[in-house]
Amino acid sequence: MKKLIYTALALLLLSHVAMAQSDGKKRGTITGTLYGGENAEPLMAAQLQLYLLPDTVYTAGAVTNEKGAFRLSAPEGKYQLRISFVGYVTRQSEIAVKKNKTTDLGNIMLKEDVEMLEQAEVTAEAPPVVMVEDTTVYNTSAFRVPAGSMLEDLIKKYPGVEIGDDGSITINGKKVTRILMKGKDFFGTDKDVALKNVPVDVVDKVKFYDKQSDFSRVTGIDDGEEEAVLDLQMKKGADQGLFGNVDVAYGSKERYSAKNMTNYFTSSKQLSLVLSANNVGDRGFSRGRGGSGLSAPKNAGFNFATTSNKLETGGHINWRHNDTDSRNYSSTEYFVTSGNGNQYLNSRSTSFGRSMGINGNFRMEWKPDTLTNIIFTPSVSYSSSDNWSRSMSATFSADPFGQGADYPLSQFGSVPGELEAIAVNRNNNESMSTSESKTFGGNLQINRRLGKPGRNITLSGGFSYSDSESKSLSQNEVRYYQASAGGDGYNRRRFSVTPNTNWNYDVRLSYTEPIKNNLFLQLSYRFNYSYSNSDRSTYVFDNTDYEFALNSNYRFPAMPDDYKDFLSDDQSRFSIYRNMRHEAQLMFRYVTEKMNMSAGVTWMPQNSRMSYKYLGLDTVLRRTVHNITPNVRLRYRWDKNTSLMVTYRGSTSQPSMTDMLDVTDDSDPLNISKGNPGLKPAFTHRFNANFRAYNTETKRNINVYAGYNITQNSISSKVTYNEATGGRVVQPENINGNYSMNGGFGYNAPFSWNEKFTYSTNSSVNYNHQVSYVSLNRNSSSERNTTRTVNLGEHLKFGYRSDLFDIDLNGSVNYSHSKNRLQPDANLDTWNFSYGPSGSINLPWQNMQISTDISMSSRRGFSDPTFNTNELLWNAQVSLSFLERNALTVSFQLYDILQEQSNISRSINAYMRRDSQTNAINSYCLLHVIYKFNQMGDKETRERMRNMRGMRGYGGDVPMGPRGFGGPGGPGGLF
Repeated sequence: MKKLIYTALALLLLSHVAMAQSDGKKRGTITGTLYGGENAEPLMAAQLQLYLLPDTVYTAGAVTNEKGAFRLSAPEGKYQLRISFVGYVTRQSEIAVKKNKTTDLGNIMLKEDVEMLEQAEVTAEAPPVVMVEDTTVYNTSAFRVPAGSMLEDLIKKYPGVEIGDDGSITINGKKVTRILMKGKDFFGTDKDVALKNVPVDVVDKVKFYDKQSDFSRVTGIDDGEEEAVLDLQMKKGADQGLFGNVDVAYGSKERYSAKNMTNYFTSSKQLSLVLSANNVGDRGFSRGRGGSGLSAPKNAGFNFATTSNKLETGGHINWRHNDTDSRNYSSTEYFVTSGNGNQYLNSRSTSFGRSMGINGNFRMEWKPDTLTNIIFTPSVSYSSSDNWSRSMSATFSADPFGQGADYPLSQFGSVPGELEAIAVNRNNNESMSTSESKTFGGNLQINRRLGKPGRNITLSGGFSYSDSESKSLSQNEVRYYQASAGGDGYNRRRFSVTPNTNWNYDVRLSYTEPIKNNLFLQLSYRFNYSYSNSDRSTYVFDNTDYEFALNSNYRFPAMPDDYKDFLSDDQSRFSIYRNMRHEAQLMFRYVTEKMNMSAGVTWMPQNSRMSYKYLGLDTVLRRTVHNITPNVRLRYRWDKNTSLMVTYRGSTSQPSMTDMLDVTDDSDPLNISKGNPGLKPAFTHRFNANFRAYNTETKRNINVYAGYNITQNSISSKVTYNEATGGRVVQPENINGNYSMNGGFGYNAPFSWNEKFTYSTNSSVNYNHQVSYVSLNRNSSSERNTTRTVNLGEHLKFGYRSDLFDIDLNGSVNYSHSKNRLQPDANLDTWNFSYGPSGSINLPWQNMQISTDISMSSRRGFSDPTFNTNELLWNAQVSLSFLERNALTVSFQLYDILQEQSNISRSINAYMRRDSQTNAINSYCLLHVIYKFNQMGDKETRERMRNMRGMRGYGGDVPMGPRGFGGPGGPGGLF
């Protein structure tokens, strides 16, 4: 077998300020900027090392930032400076450092080392995670995934990352709101487009940072509207030319998946077309616990971004359609302080739905001169949905599982005298709904610098308009089992039509004035006006002979000819809501090389007016409030790789106008709601801190975060139970004592004795202190109930990488302790364990790769004994690659081979605890055919790339040679 040859596509990432040695001498500084490639692009994460002559003793080191710039500090003396970057010729030169002086080397151009790319053996391992300033950078080459994997499979492997069943991404306690590509918006906030359709092959690095709003970025005023983002950096060569990926799959149980992503990139534009359709939920190879329900999403979208000297444009248009089939079973315990004790609700539901939406966004940023910045962002959207559902539930005065029942709803009535003796009510419900919505709007921001550095003025404005209509038809049959209920039950049949119209516009003016060195005064004023009109017409057929044949084909049954005669004035609801809000902000900002601090206060007078008609009440409600909210933000950097961020922000939230009406809504006797005219605004204090450090020498990464939230006058729920009917009356109530704390620690590094071995640990702790009022009936006094919940989590990972195989050993444990003050018998301790290996092996036969993912998952402590399970989850994949540069890949995937996966979750608050289980796509297999195409750069570039065969997609310690691009098992295939 031919000798395997090695390469690396990425080495140490991002910046590192010199780790100086203190020898008592005066120090000097070396600066410069590195460029490389035929387009002379800045080289980010190039490595610089400074050796003291004549003994070549290592003195300092750094890596370039994203602009290719570097800065080194060292004592006075003569040094050898070595500059290296994978794929380029290492540059060495002698340089003299003079005390108290800066030597600027200017622009340095590195030459590409074609011979190294073809023949050299590089054994350095790329670090999984590096940090510079406020950015965390994940190196794709350090996280191996099966051939043909999409971005979601890659991100799941990142330390500190959690991907929820709803597609949400949380990193070190922060929720990601959007995904960018090369710093440009990629389908807005629709993260699924990137997660499900961007191949790992083309991604070199993934940056994680807080992206400021356009207003903050341009003015420097912290408006608190920053958002956590993931920014995809493309591999060298993937940002020039035409490239794409076609993936078609079919499998058992009539499962299918088809997707295409086509891109055309140049130095000034990005064009992407995405097409996809599947009925597998598209959860990726290492899926973890299943999702909620079955779905068959379809998607078509186009995204673009262009750049020139004065003008940047971008935007997208995206169409989505989804069919869902959801089946849910839940067991709920409601905490009651007296009478016969807690109430227990068991429910089972089935629902089918379909939704369609199309949305478009456009963004233009124009800089007509060096002092002016103009940003315009219009948007438009249309959506519609149809749903049908059927549910059955029963309430018991005692735990039905304690009576020997395994499935209370199925066994209800089969053994007379047992479950019936503790039954309170039984509820059968069927409903249909349909909705349609249209929205458009836009924002314009104009910023002008006013001569003196730091002085600028900004005017911005925006508006939005939406028009929607929804229809719903429901049939509800309730039976009471307690003699004291005062009746046998009731039947409800109702039809509602609800049109809604909403207007909103916003104007903001801000001014920044430099006071003296590093200190700035920032003033801003903002006015917001919103209008909402809702007019629900309800037709009541409760006491008629009409029976509506609802069905799951989403077609409403024919209404009786005289249905308008059944319009109910009491049950129909009409409201017009107007709100005017002013915001005046005063802020000081202090900026130095190491520290960035801002502190300010915002005064927010607000006036609201609502016209309301419902349940015989016809009134006009007015409210005027004045809020003052402080905020402080401190960021301190010891160096570019070590920083601390501390923030405090106060915010107020107003109770809804409808919550403040003295109205009792008993349209559903089992769920009655009441208003509370005495509600006060709630005020929340939020403290957050984050410490991050990265050592470029040891490649060790540390991340520590903590948060504390407390709410004064929290708007909670006072729940009153009716022991006879099993119904609840919920009324909003101000209460104090709601607070939460969270924290986490993350650490990852290679082993010092061999960088092929890596390890990481991520620990988290969450504490919630929730309070509410609970009472048995309207005549009894409410009692304050408190639920304290502690969640502890630990995830350990050990990995090994070689050219032949890689393997990860994963272990995690999550412990939850809940303590209820009024019901100590309801205290529970639940455990979730998961452990097992994952990895892949590369074989020489037709570039074969075998991948597997095995995990034992166990649950303990759930109140429903059927939820305490052990599940051995096993996924596997075999792939073969063909054609030049492995352009064609065929893979066979098997999911949940042992058919043991289930979908169970728990939720808890101060007045209830719920365990639930849903259906999901678990055990099946798919045969994938994946074709990767590319037409990179100009003709000369493509010819050179054809001659550079064998380079795999991984960075460091990977074989190259005659197997062609994307070698066995790698996420390569384009390069």
